[in-house]
Parts: sequence; C-alpha cells; structure tokens
Amino acid sequence: MPTDAVEEYCRYLGAALQAHEFQMQIRRVPWELHGWGQSLRALQLQAAEWRGTWVLVQYTALAWSARGFFL
Repeated sequence: MPTDAVEEYCRYLGAALQAHEFQMQIRRVPWELHGWGQSLRALQLQAAEWRGTWVLVQYTALAWSARGFFL
C-alpha cells in the first residue's frame, strides 16, 4: 500500500530537487481510512502553515473513482 507508485515517484522527485537546493516534504491524505471530509479538514489545518510556500499536489486517479479498489 499504496500500489500506484505516486508516493514512490514523489520520493524520487524530492531527491532530484535536492540537487537544485529545493526541499520537499511529503504529506499523505489518508482518505481511504478517514473519508474525504475528515482528511481534507486535517489537510486544511496543516496547510495554514504553508503560506508563501510552493505546494505540488500529486494524486492517484483511483482516489477519484467510485469504481476504484476501495469499495
């Protein structure tokens, strides 16, 4: 878990950005455990600290599908 390799890609991207003096942190949104509402509220609280910071959003297409693997 997860099986879509989005987080793995983000780790590779973070390593590549370090070579250019950029620092990246990964934040997961565990929507499959807590549901979208609660997960997005928690993310909103975290995001309050990100003012003036670039944010790159990566997501799996399965997260938006009603027919995804999490039925």
